[in-house]
Amino acid sequence: MKTKGIVDAYGKVINNLRPGEENKLRQDIDLAGTRLDFDGICGADNKRCEVRKNADGTDALDANGKTQLQLNDKNQVQFIAEDDKGKPMSLAAFLATDEGKKLAGVTGGLRGGTPTFAGYAYTAGGVIDRVFKAFAGTHDYIGGQGVGLYEEQGNIRRGMTDAERTSYNTWSAVAIVPSTPFAMAEFLPPEVWKAISILLGAVK
Repeated sequence: MKTKGIVDAYGKVINNLRPGEENKLRQDIDLAGTRLDFDGICGADNKRCEVRKNADGTDALDANGKTQLQLNDKNQVQFIAEDDKGKPMSLAAFLATDEGKKLAGVTGGLRGGTPTFAGYAYTAGGVIDRVFKAFAGTHDYIGGQGVGLYEEQGNIRRGMTDAERTSYNTWSAVAIVPSTPFAMAEFLPPEVWKAISILLGAVK
């Protein structure tokens, strides 16, 4: 069953789309930012999310002895962490913690959340936003999808070791280089490419 993001006790949903993108065409969707990482949000043992239960109230375990996420009627993972006062913690509050901040990418932040660059929010449609969007598609494939970072639903693969995570993070940074020509092709306006074509033609 396909997971449609994660929801907190206050109804806030985070998925792999920016707010307001649910009804947009695929080519208009913002691909910048880190995809959902349930190991990071829920914890490797799912302690911060609702898990399946047996009839006797004990946790239902999979073949590997691990707990399984319990989706709601909208196929969403349910975030149930509490703050230090015992009140339900919002996803926004968790992402503002030291542990939560680790989930946001340097360029684009966390998909489904506010776009950020090195932790600072930037305006959608601005120069930084346009640059990141130009890189996003190709970098997403070279730095993630093409090397097995994502599972079949498009979220970050669960159960990785620290060494694997470090390796993927390193490759993601390196992948910016081969992504640059494709990003430039998308970022530069048509009139610039027309001018380049004319100049190249004049050289021949």
